[in-house]
Amino acid sequence: MASTESIREAMTTAWKAKDNVRRDALRLMIASMENARIELGRALDEADVTRVLQKEAKQRRDSITEYAKAKRQDLVDKEQAEL
Repeated sequence: MASTESIREAMTTAWKAKDNVRRDALRLMIASMENARIELGRALDEADVTRVLQKEAKQRRDSITEYAKAKRQDLVDKEQAEL
């Protein structure tokens, strides 16, 4: 699967560049895709990968909104960087 492989390669590149924020965000994406693969019981196709990534982005946006309401700018900044 090209998308999963490219995300894994990007994570390796971020790790080597010591870009921790990018590495952690990519690591979460990979974990979400792996969880979806296990849940579906089959390899993910491009549409599945897109759905998983959209779901992750929505969760980040929702978290940003909630953190902003709670006046937690540190967490807002972290989520925005990962998004």
